[in-house]
Amino acid sequence: MVKRRAFIINNKLKGNTHEIIDASLIISIAKLFDRVELYLSTSRCAILTDICSSYAKQNGESESLSNCNWHGVQYDLKSDFLIDIYVALIDAFILLKGKKKDVFIFSYGNSRFSLYVVNFLSRLLKRNVVVCAHNELDVLVKEKYPINPNWFYLINRFYRKTQWSKNIRFLVLGDFIIDNLRKTLPADRIAHFYSVDHPYFQTQQRNDNEKATFSDDVIKVGLVGTVAPNKGLENLEAFVSALDGTNVELCVISRVVSSSNNIGENSHVKLMNPQGCFLSREKYDELVSDMDYLFFPYPKDRFCFSVSGSIFESIAKKKPFIAFRNDHFSYLIRKFGEFGLIVDNVDQLDLVLKDLSNEKRYGDMVDRCGIISEKLSPYQCDIRSVLDFPNA
Repeated sequence: MVKRRAFIINNKLKGNTHEIIDASLIISIAKLFDRVELYLSTSRCAILTDICSSYAKQNGESESLSNCNWHGVQYDLKSDFLIDIYVALIDAFILLKGKKKDVFIFSYGNSRFSLYVVNFLSRLLKRNVVVCAHNELDVLVKEKYPINPNWFYLINRFYRKTQWSKNIRFLVLGDFIIDNLRKTLPADRIAHFYSVDHPYFQTQQRNDNEKATFSDDVIKVGLVGTVAPNKGLENLEAFVSALDGTNVELCVISRVVSSSNNIGENSHVKLMNPQGCFLSREKYDELVSDMDYLFFPYPKDRFCFSVSGSIFESIAKKKPFIAFRNDHFSYLIRKFGEFGLIVDNVDQLDLVLKDLSNEKRYGDMVDRCGIISEKLSPYQCDIRSVLDFPNA
């Protein structure tokens, strides 16, 4: 009997960028195969080995990762163009060394060239391939991409025009993304897309006995994730303006990119990371844990074909959120119930801020975060449908 084997590949991303989603996928997938070969950049390999092992041990599932073989891929290239070429060559090598019954999962952060190489080899060698599609799908609704037109053109062409292998599938993190894709891609291409809800877990030990009450008269709202002109800066400025006369304090944990840079001048704003540097996971967890709510100022069109990792921090840390309406957050509220407050426009901010001190509603949202967190555990994630190829 041939043992089922999976390859999980993410050679481009380094360090702990989007590390929890990769770790969650590894844990979800490892339980389904006899052997799992992981190919990750060297720095990422060490981080994910530790995260996955710690979480498995914390949940009494240490043996669930005993079938994993970790391979670090080392390179020292500065050019993003050269990195994409090198990563595509490594991905090709992995596909060539595999077998027909293997399943190859290419995780988030795909090289623009890998998509073409992987698709070609999937057709030629009949390899079973799953591409985890994330931010790159946003090119389907952008008219141009001035930062890197070449990347934009290649990604857009791949998803719209390239003839796909019968054995290639695309994994997205939520049914709402497939619903949105139906508006821009034909049915024969949509048939290649599958979805699961973003599996997620907390790196800290969670205190389930913690009371869902405010520690003092000041309600602390944490701002996480980089905020820039295209990432909700106007919504952030409106939120800060609405703080006057309230007992709400905005704690800026993230980095704010603004030419005016006057956010910190408001007496209701506290800069927790004034240098705007990249915080360690430990420091980040410590700051977020001290918050009552988390605020996400993302614009309405921010999450049509991708998801916000930050919202899952809200769930995992049991911190109700405040956010402007977008497709992803609305989808989560519809599916799991209210665990945060959605703002339709800036005129609603005054009413929302007044409602933050409603301890009954707050407690209910905290409790619901705990329930959702259990449902999104990697051990609860049913990813079998996308991995179940006829010839595997």
